[in-house]
Amino acid sequence: MTRSGKPERIALATSVVEAFSAGDWDRLRAEVADDLQFRASGTAAEFHDADAFVAHLEGVRAGLPDIRCKVVESTSSGSVVILGIEWTGTHSGTLTTAVGDIAPSGRVVRATTQWMFRVDRGRVTSIRALDTLGILGQFGRPDETRP
Repeated sequence: MTRSGKPERIALATSVVEAFSAGDWDRLRAEVADDLQFRASGTAAEFHDADAFVAHLEGVRAGLPDIRCKVVESTSSGSVVILGIEWTGTHSGTLTTAVGDIAPSGRVVRATTQWMFRVDRGRVTSIRALDTLGILGQFGRPDETRP
């Protein structure tokens, strides 16, 4: 099935978020292009292939094993989809980030971010995560939370 129309593009982007929320790495990997470009504003997280992106998300889930993501708004224009995503999870594992590891704090993290997806030929080819500092800011500075 090719996801090329507006509802299909939004459904594909939403499916990527839902796959992450469920820890369904095979599904997530199948929906992104091999040469996926990912960049998170506010952090140094940047990946240029799907496997590195999935590994990054696996690391996030290791730090927040009960993380749940809910798409609360969406819009699409051309090949671009923007999703508003609510994130909730307990920081009960070590969170590996581009700015350093953050030891478990036991804190419940809640944030709303926006992710911008580009869809081409039925797969996500790029993702830009916006507002990621809102999440990291809930842990304090990485150098203050290390053991």
